Order: sequence, then C-alpha cells, then structure tokens
Amino acid sequence: MEGLFTSSFQAEVWHSQRDAAGREEPRQHLESVWASVMFEICDCGNRQRVFESTDRSFHRQTYGSRLRQEDSAPRIVEHPSDLFVSKGEPATLNCKAEGRPTPSVEWYKDGERVETNRDNPRSHRMLLPTGSLFFLRIVHGRRSKPDDGSYVCVARNYLGEAVSRNASLEVACEPY
Repeated sequence: MEGLFTSSFQAEVWHSQRDAAGREEPRQHLESVWASVMFEICDCGNRQRVFESTDRSFHRQTYGSRLRQEDSAPRIVEHPSDLFVSKGEPATLNCKAEGRPTPSVEWYKDGERVETNRDNPRSHRMLLPTGSLFFLRIVHGRRSKPDDGSYVCVARNYLGEAVSRNASLEVACEPY
C-alpha cells in the first residue's frame, strides 16, 4: 500500500513477506494510527515503512521495526587451530559461524560426530554458545576413547552447511 491519502480514520499497519521457499509468513501488526491528515506511505527498500504527513501537527513519524534481513547460508568466520595439550589439561578448539537463521554447530573427530554435554551431561566436552568445543580435561588412556585426532566443525541451517578447516589435537604424554 503506497501513495498519498487524505482522510480521518484509524490506520492499521501490517507487514508480511515471503520466506525463501515463497511461502507467505504470518503478518505482523506494526502500529495503529488515528488521525485526520494527509500522508504518504512509502516502502523505503529493506529498512522501514515511513509515514509522512503534509499536516505540520502530525510531523514525520516512523513506525515498526526493521524488516527481516535476507536469510543466508552458514559460513565459518573463525576456523579451529592445531593444539598440542597435556593429558588432563583443559583445551578449546575455536569455531565461529555466521548465517541467518543462526546456524547450529556440530563437531566431528576423525569423521565421527563428537559427543558433548548436550548429548550426555557427563561428557568432558562442552559445546560453547559461540560454537567452540571446550574440553574440561584432555583424555588419553586405555579406559576411554582418547581426544587426540583431527577435528572439524560443521555449521548448518536450512540453506546449507559450512565445514571448517581441519585442526589436529595432539596429546603430550608424560615420559616414563
């Protein structure tokens, strides 16, 4: 709805748009206005809907909020680096991904998905909110699967996935 209008009425301002698949998303009510004015409604690109009045008492007002940005596939903006860590010490493999909607992050070691505290509360590995993988203590022994290996982080959303560069985690063992 764009154009120049003169009237005394209550205006309801709604916004709707289509998602990447072309489906119309639910309408969002932005504002109600009761006035007797002449005003212009214009869609100013991807920023906001602006209402201007030629009546000096109404002035210029902006309603609503920013329109939703374009969705985007994930991309890795911080890749993990190789680590050399002593057994029993904490360590962090960094990974940061961007995308819209915010991508989920999973880690893989030597091609197998890494179990974290989100899968098992007793795990010594934690997936941090940033996407990094934090080890409470590095494990290297016969009783449990060792932490040394080649790691990648994978970021996913409905538009695709991004895979980080490989990072190797090596465990420094104490000499006998």
